[in-house]
Amino acid sequence: MAWGDGWVRLHAGVHLLTLHQRSGQVIRASNFLTWQPEISRQLAAALRDAGEGRLLLLLATPEFTLHLGKEVVQYLTHLGSHFAGRLARDEAWCLVAWQGVGVLHETLTTAHHYASNGDAPPTAITLLIPRRLEPRCTWYNQLKLRERAQFCRRYDGYGDFCRCWQPPWSPRLPQPSPLKQEVIPVALVTGGRLPQVLRQVDQLRSGPGGVATPVIIFFDGISDEAAALASLLQVKITFHFISRSPGTTARVNEHIKFALQGVFQSYPEVNFAIILEDDLELAPDFISYFHQTAPLLKSDPFLLFINAFNYNSYPHTASDPSRLYRAHGIPGYGWMTSRAAAQEMLAAWAPLNQTGASWDWWVRARVMGPRDMVIPEVPRTRHRGGGGTHISGFDQVLFSSQPLNRDPNITLDVNSVQEGEYEARLLDDLNSAQLVVLTRHPCDVLPLPLYKTNKTYVTYINQPDENHHHYAYEVVATCLGINNRDIHENLRMMVTFPFFGNQVYLVACPNSPYCKPGRGKVIYTATRDDLEYAKQSALLRPALTVSYGLRTQPQDPSLEFSLENRFLVNFTIGGVKVVDS
Repeated sequence: MAWGDGWVRLHAGVHLLTLHQRSGQVIRASNFLTWQPEISRQLAAALRDAGEGRLLLLLATPEFTLHLGKEVVQYLTHLGSHFAGRLARDEAWCLVAWQGVGVLHETLTTAHHYASNGDAPPTAITLLIPRRLEPRCTWYNQLKLRERAQFCRRYDGYGDFCRCWQPPWSPRLPQPSPLKQEVIPVALVTGGRLPQVLRQVDQLRSGPGGVATPVIIFFDGISDEAAALASLLQVKITFHFISRSPGTTARVNEHIKFALQGVFQSYPEVNFAIILEDDLELAPDFISYFHQTAPLLKSDPFLLFINAFNYNSYPHTASDPSRLYRAHGIPGYGWMTSRAAAQEMLAAWAPLNQTGASWDWWVRARVMGPRDMVIPEVPRTRHRGGGGTHISGFDQVLFSSQPLNRDPNITLDVNSVQEGEYEARLLDDLNSAQLVVLTRHPCDVLPLPLYKTNKTYVTYINQPDENHHHYAYEVVATCLGINNRDIHENLRMMVTFPFFGNQVYLVACPNSPYCKPGRGKVIYTATRDDLEYAKQSALLRPALTVSYGLRTQPQDPSLEFSLENRFLVNFTIGGVKVVDS
């Protein structure tokens, strides 16, 4: 498919099959697009979490080494791979191994870079592999764990949940609440990442109010494995058969719609519900966050939903986990809405004939109107996917650098985000803010201090609307290290964030009601050239490291026999990496 200025093969990467050691049945099949960053993390987890003694088959196809990652190479080398640390681009590689035992066979078809056309040469492997007895874990005979033992013998990829060499990890199970509080169920939407569902349900139950929160899984398709896991976790599950093609926007739209409708039907007595996707890491106060903010949806008619995520939250722009903001944006990455608002969304849902229309942007464009959402300064979710329908591994580099609240006992400043009080404080801040005029490219001269000054700053940019062709927002956002993909998370065309502890207001002129520069020369205007320069010069973007080998013409045959005829390419894209503390 088309990708940027070129083309990519969506099958390129590492294909991993897990076979049952006794029956030979394929019990897990995955493809990891390791030509994209961040995907190596998923591959490493899949290798670690494979069951003891399972038969692993890895087949790697072109471009797979670009972001294979040190952790994957080290794991495979420790398993017994001879080639994992000597691979190169445009080659084909296959490995067969018993998990925890060692490599059975490995084959590599090499290709000299100077003669390669980008296609891997064919490779073939034929093996006759003896079956092995399945290990019988000591805990299999425990009456309370027999259902799990049956699950772990049949399915794979669950790591410590099914470990054999010591008592397995057990997730938290639901418990009645000792306190009387409003019930807010969670609709967990998944398309098959069941090991992640297991971890996510446990994260839901780890913080205050979690074990008393009802969870219902909405599964895209029909799965005996999903039904068995739901039984072990003591959660409800609903299967949804969708006629649309897997991986398409239309299929995702229909599944989210089904979950939003289904959670309120399953719990007819509740006023609110939380929608959660399976590729998120959750803060320990995830449930508490929504319980504290739920009264806002009752009292404020200008709110449509509450998000657990903030697109402009990075380690240098997020410091106060109790602070909330109002904005206009899309629901997603963990969000809560009321029954009435859900009915409104469902009545105007993206129709099936709207090719490419994503449900979240459709809600914003067709349902939200002038209403706002609430977002936290420090997110309560962090995206951990990448390589899916909407989020590539390159997008995931940014998501992985975002912070996540770690304190389970945060008291939110809910009153400050009430519509009237919020607007009054906002106007006071803008009136007293120190004006920052961008007279030079903001990537050359960073216009704001990188230390706390206890001051508020305001900058005006020429951005009449949210379209990219105005460039000003994208340039400034790139240089300041915030979300530069779009300006959608704004309040009447104004974006605010605490830049190294100092509150910054980035006001889009001339159409924001907060645009009051006094004189036109203080409004920053950017060009396409400014944008291209910003992409090359930004200092506050997460660094992207690329490392791979190119097979070279050997000076001596022994170098080729040992696979040492390899030129290593190592480089970093981006500036100073901002990490989560």
